[in-house]
Amino acid sequence: PGARTLVVWRQELLVHHRALEPLERAALLRARDGASFGAVCDLVAESLPLDEAGPAAFQLLARWVGDGIIARR
Repeated sequence: PGARTLVVWRQELLVHHRALEPLERAALLRARDGASFGAVCDLVAESLPLDEAGPAAFQLLARWVGDGIIARR
């Protein structure tokens, strides 16, 4: 029930998708708009206790890289 946000990406010929939680959605949108990783970390720190924010931001980055959502040019 309720609206969901999906992220859809392609790795070669395979299409992948998954639902995004609100914090990941906000962080991914900020990164998409050109924000630095520091700015994404600030967003995460505004939403989580400080001792959880660093690991959570790293987990988001690791997931995006692992999924192939972000990559080097």
